[in-house]
Amino acid sequence: MWFKSAAKVAAALGVERLSGHPVQLPIEALLGGIGQVRAHFYASFHGGRRSENPVSRSKLEEITHVPERTQRIYEQTAGVNSQHNIAIGPQYSEKEVQERAWRHGRATFNFIDKEGKQGPAGQNYVAWRLPNSYEGCHEPSPKGRQKKINQQLRELVMKGMRANGREKVERLFWANGAAAGKGYNRNPGIDAYWPNGPRRASHYILWGVIPGERR
Repeated sequence: MWFKSAAKVAAALGVERLSGHPVQLPIEALLGGIGQVRAHFYASFHGGRRSENPVSRSKLEEITHVPERTQRIYEQTAGVNSQHNIAIGPQYSEKEVQERAWRHGRATFNFIDKEGKQGPAGQNYVAWRLPNSYEGCHEPSPKGRQKKINQQLRELVMKGMRANGREKVERLFWANGAAAGKGYNRNPGIDAYWPNGPRRASHYILWGVIPGERR
């Protein structure tokens, strides 16, 4: 059996840089059936993300190549927790409903703020479902070895293993309202979201939004 360094294996797979946070996979998770092993590899992606921002099932499939139905099976097998997210938009009106329905389809609905967290109690708002957030099930691991591997990867890239240019990703989700405002000012064509309250406080998270200008 031939062994290669983690950097060479990553380079051979077309990985230019290890990102996110490393996590520890328990050895028993790798000694079970192939379904369990794959479930924990999939779960490690969620544990390694830099944030718990919403991510759609289709995007997860694009990144992990795991179909949506299998994602749910893996999450249940490994113990990945999911969190619902709701964006609270402007006060309810037919015009706003039509605008948001055009953008979000059936995800749009009427939200009644019974507790007065957005304004006067009982006020109606246009709201829509965002993709879920996910919480990994593995313990974090120190980043020292990851930095060393990335240094080795940079050296391999210098030898001609760099892939083509990367696509620019439009950022939608921000840590707070101030950061969302700055992001919106840089790109007013898309929505800018921020968590409007503590995360994991209930079975869903409310998000504030600065609606993007319709193009």
